[in-house]
Order: sequence, then C-alpha cells, then structure tokens
Amino acid sequence: MQNVADLLRPVPEFPHDGILFWDILPLLRSPEAMDFCITMLAEHYAEMKIDVVAGLETRGFIFAEKLASKLGVSFEPVRKAGKLPPPTEKISYKLEYGEATIEMADDNFLQGKHVLVVDDLLATGGTAEAAGRLIEKLGGIIAGFAFISEIPNLGGRGKLYMHPVHSLISIIDDTLCVDTEYCSDVFARDVHTGALVLVERLTFPAGLAMPGGRIKQHESAFSAARRELYEETGYRLKALAYGWTLSGLTRDERGVKVSTVFDCIAEPDKEHGVKDEEGGTTVVFVNTPAELPDAGAFAFDHGSHVHRVWPEIEAKEEAIRLEKSA
Repeated sequence: MQNVADLLRPVPEFPHDGILFWDILPLLRSPEAMDFCITMLAEHYAEMKIDVVAGLETRGFIFAEKLASKLGVSFEPVRKAGKLPPPTEKISYKLEYGEATIEMADDNFLQGKHVLVVDDLLATGGTAEAAGRLIEKLGGIIAGFAFISEIPNLGGRGKLYMHPVHSLISIIDDTLCVDTEYCSDVFARDVHTGALVLVERLTFPAGLAMPGGRIKQHESAFSAARRELYEETGYRLKALAYGWTLSGLTRDERGVKVSTVFDCIAEPDKEHGVKDEEGGTTVVFVNTPAELPDAGAFAFDHGSHVHRVWPEIEAKEEAIRLEKSA
C-alpha cells in the first residue's frame, strides 16, 4: 500500500495559495496500483451486505464502478445537478463559499438497498454527507463510506460519524500514511454534576485521558464512542455532538493515530453505576476547568486540548442560557 501511496503527486499552492493538492493521476495511470486499491477495498467489504456502490462525481466514478464490478453489485452515480435525465431527486449543501447541489435517479432503484458510497478523497466531508442524506431520502440504507485517501484534520469523519468510514491512505502533516489507526474519544460531562469524566490509564502510555479507543472494523465513530465510554467508565451517552479531530504523526508513541472527539453529556448506567475498566483504566472526575491537572499529566495530546476546549464550551453554554433567559 505504501508503494501505491507514493504515487500521489504533491502540488503546492493548488488550486489556490496555502493548499497542498495531492494528484491521483499517477495512480490512475498504473493498472497494478488501481487493481491493488480495488482489491484492498473489496476485501475490506467482502463480509458486509452491499447491494449498490455509489460513486461521487467525478473521480469517485472511477473507483466505485471498478469496486462494484469486483463485488458483483450495481453501480450508481451521484451527479452534479442537471447531469441526469428525469426523474431525479436533488439535495443541496453548503460550501465554504456558496452552495452546491447533487442529484440521483429517482426510480425506486435504491429502495431498501444497502449502499456503499465511494470517492477518491475525504476532506471536509460535505459532499459525502450530502450524498448519504440523498441516498436515504431515496429509500437506501447507508452501508458505509470508502475513500482512497483522507485528510483527517479537515474533520470529514465528523460529518459521517453515524456510519462506518474506511480510507486506504491518510495524509497527516503532509505525510502519506497507510497504517493509521482511527479512534473515538469522548469529552464527557456528568448530566447531574457537570463534572468532566476522565480516565487514568494503567497501561502504556500512562496518564489521564478522555475515555476512548480504537474504532473496530465496520464500526461507526459514534458506536465506538458509545462502546468505549461505557467499557471504561460505566457511563451511557445522553446527548452527543461532533467536537473536533486530533491528528498528528507524533501524538501517540504507539503509532499513527487519529481521533474523532465527541462532546457529550452522559450519565452512569442505571443498573451498574460508575465502574473502572479492570486492568485498563480508573475513572477520574474534575469538577471545573480551574481544577484540571496540568497538561503534562495527560497521555497523548489530550491535556492541551481539554484545557483549551472546556472553557470555550462553558462560555458558549452560558451565552445560550443568557439568550434563552432574555
């Protein structure tokens, strides 16, 4: 896979200043590399129920059609508005500047079918998220999202957190990585006391951390967050929203890891209450941001982020309370 990743060509300052664009044309020109990518994706999804592979215009078509053929299922295009003959169903979504619209055939073909959405790159996730909503609007069931490459720090997984996401290559700190482990972490506060629920890790690397861990194969980031929170603390999710993404080549001594972090309100399990994870973690409560231990007491890079984020969240919540009371 690293040989395939090395085919991507970096193009500085394209399509505008400050952007490092990764050109996949060299990959498309290599039959061996293309075949390897499709084989890797097909093996990943071999045990999943997939009826349709939907490709996003334009480069997503290339990989989606080949993957559909490899899996022996149907291919379906997701196109820009005005490109398909009627009848079609459309959906619009926001861009950084303005709005875009995509469409799919509206002929009941997707009704009840499990659909895998494929594109060449996951960046901010806006188009993929809109495609998912459109497929569901047409009666399809999202099986997951697959990408050749991904730029994690742009937060695309945060828009797709309810579904499994898989990518072959991660672009982290302008480096092409093929062995990235994706995780879910939870910035969880007790619904009754407001205390931040942390864990003290008993295994390497030791230190305080937000509850969380590895996203299993075919598991969504949301499901992983819910599972890890309960396994490590005994807490159940009450409300959850995507918070931020942690990425970087050196943030974890064990290897390259990317975390989708969720801001959530939680409560102890009604039957078992708060519990430690035997041999793994013990639960720690911090009542206010002022009581947070120094960032150096945390494992990974959790300390600096918790110190930065908690006061910001409290300020926003206070502003909302004041607005409501006014």
